[in-house]
Amino acid sequence: MDPSPLNIPPLRDLTIENITENVILTNSLTEDARMKYVLERLVTHLHDFARETRLSFDEWMAGIKFLTETGQICSDVRQEFILLSDVLGLSLLVDSIDHPKPANSTEGTVLGPFHTHEAPSMSHGDRMSQDPNGEPLLVACTIKDREGNPISGVKVDIWETDSTGHYDVQYANRPGPDGRCVMHSDGKGEFWFKAIKPVPYPIPHDGPVGKLLKKLHRHPYRPSHMHFMFDKEGYDHLITSLYIRNDPYETSDAVFGVKNSLIVELAKVTFSSTQFIALYDILWAEISNNVISIDFIRHTSKSLMEPRKLSFPIASNGLQNHDGIIAGAFCRTLLARAYREAKSRKRAYVLINPNSGPGSAMRIWKNEVKPIFDAGRMELHVVNLTHGGQATELAEKIDLGKYDTIIACSGDGTLHEIFNGLGNRPDAGYALASMPVSHIPCGSGNAFSCNLYGSHRASVAALAIVKGIVAPIDLVSVTYSERRILSFLSQTVGITAESDLDTEHLRWMGSARFEFGVITRVFKQTCYPCDLALKVEIEDKQGIKAHYRRHASSTEDPGAAIREVAKANLAVGYDLPELKYGTVQDSIPESWKLICEDKMGTFFAGNMAYMSPKVNIFPASNMTDGLIDLITVNGDLSPVTALRVMSQTDSPTFFDNPHVKYRKISAYRITPRNQDDGCISIDGERIPFGPYQAEVHQGLGRVISKSSTYQVEGPANWDKAMIPD
Repeated sequence: MDPSPLNIPPLRDLTIENITENVILTNSLTEDARMKYVLERLVTHLHDFARETRLSFDEWMAGIKFLTETGQICSDVRQEFILLSDVLGLSLLVDSIDHPKPANSTEGTVLGPFHTHEAPSMSHGDRMSQDPNGEPLLVACTIKDREGNPISGVKVDIWETDSTGHYDVQYANRPGPDGRCVMHSDGKGEFWFKAIKPVPYPIPHDGPVGKLLKKLHRHPYRPSHMHFMFDKEGYDHLITSLYIRNDPYETSDAVFGVKNSLIVELAKVTFSSTQFIALYDILWAEISNNVISIDFIRHTSKSLMEPRKLSFPIASNGLQNHDGIIAGAFCRTLLARAYREAKSRKRAYVLINPNSGPGSAMRIWKNEVKPIFDAGRMELHVVNLTHGGQATELAEKIDLGKYDTIIACSGDGTLHEIFNGLGNRPDAGYALASMPVSHIPCGSGNAFSCNLYGSHRASVAALAIVKGIVAPIDLVSVTYSERRILSFLSQTVGITAESDLDTEHLRWMGSARFEFGVITRVFKQTCYPCDLALKVEIEDKQGIKAHYRRHASSTEDPGAAIREVAKANLAVGYDLPELKYGTVQDSIPESWKLICEDKMGTFFAGNMAYMSPKVNIFPASNMTDGLIDLITVNGDLSPVTALRVMSQTDSPTFFDNPHVKYRKISAYRITPRNQDDGCISIDGERIPFGPYQAEVHQGLGRVISKSSTYQVEGPANWDKAMIPD
């Protein structure tokens, strides 16, 4: 743009009197009217400030140095410029100007420098702060409009310090977010959560802003408060805080944030003396030294549990008198009802794989699992695994009469080793039918725990093992070359196999590595041609839903008949069952269906429903129906369609997707074609690329489970399927 029409003189020999108007004229070339106006006022006031104060060069350089240092100390978790704005009162002024509030609405206040976008989502009643030293605080709020009507669905962002006055982001080695959360108001406009009582704290004063405050003889302290941010489309955005009355810094907040309308009184909450504890959460009850002690589970959040103890004294001579008899009977009755058919005080052989998944198994065992097992009075024999295949070696030699379960504190790979170790024994059939396997999830997928315990969280699984029952489960024999192995989870070829086996180096990502693997492969539209031979039992999806409904609606114990057969076999001991259809080396039976697949993208056969926490690939899977669930998906789908299909694996709609072929089979053989090499995954473990054959063995294995069924929803609308007479 030619500046000549603006009558700007040559920009030299400018004076104190004319420099301001010339700078403003030069900046006025912008077409952004708002920017032009803001810069005009800023330059005017900055120049007036310099003229009014007769600003020296040294003072100007000191200011430049101060601003430079302020910028240099800023980071993703520390915003020194916001802090500077706060202590100068500018933050509050801008908020008051930009968000004027009517008299009957909640006032806003400063954001502060410690808000982040990594706060976890929580449900009402969850515990926001895990600080054990803070004074417990119950926060209950209602959000209303100006007419007093409740507002539902408001996103509420909350954050506070710990009991020492530090935010989580101020710790260099913090394990993750704490003292902050996001939740939404319910239909009544309400939300509530557990926190700790806020404490006064100093704003960061080790940087340039702190030096400024010291020079001004100002303290750096903020009064006790908790931050809130409210957001819902159609409503004014609100940033505010609640302050505790009578705080020593109530009238001298370092950032000028306190307003009378935001000061609240804290009241003591008196709970009923009656405490309700679910029977499932009762771990133990006993009398010792005239005291009844009850160990139980406290739910600190949706995904974390920890043991607690209640104690009740009885009469000093109670153990000899009528009260003592009643107390003893109470403990025995309580335990009988709490455990029902589950065995209490289980004897466990625990195998910890420190290299599973993200590598947190030892920490998880020590902090989340062992305290629950100890409270449940379990007898533990713990082994730390040191090399691959060690779990197989230990399972081959385990004393079957010494333990009630063998626990893998690991990912699903160690479970694969355990089942195959039991299957390698001379008394393999006996071992598999008498040694229940259980799982503490510490890996990437954690499918076993998701299916049997309904969660991939370690403490949830620990409680499920303490209170779990022995249940039968189908296992699959896989033969390739001259070998025979057992599979408890899945067998897959194609995209899903590559997404598992070729992302081993990304174990630090947890289950997200599988999703990453799929996304990076569907764009190639790779096909894996092969020949299939299937022993099909149910071909159509409606028939599969009817089959699922028949099993889900049955009032009979699904494992009862299988256990009766096992009892007879256990009396004498037996090897693995014979293969009905031979091995991959034998001829294909005439009754099998032969399919030539030229466009195979994914071949996925499964014994369980969940393959990872959000991936319910086989919703119609059943623990003991003697069938393998099989899905196939073409590889030539457009990337958009393929991603849409894969994104539905956490939804009931996946089963009914027309691009997903779903069958129930009892055996199969797959023979890859036109490929020199590729990936075949059995329970997440690689086997040599080439033909292999599989067949199911109904109820061959044993597990510790919450029930005799998987903890899954089933395919969409299975309860409406027609069951043939």
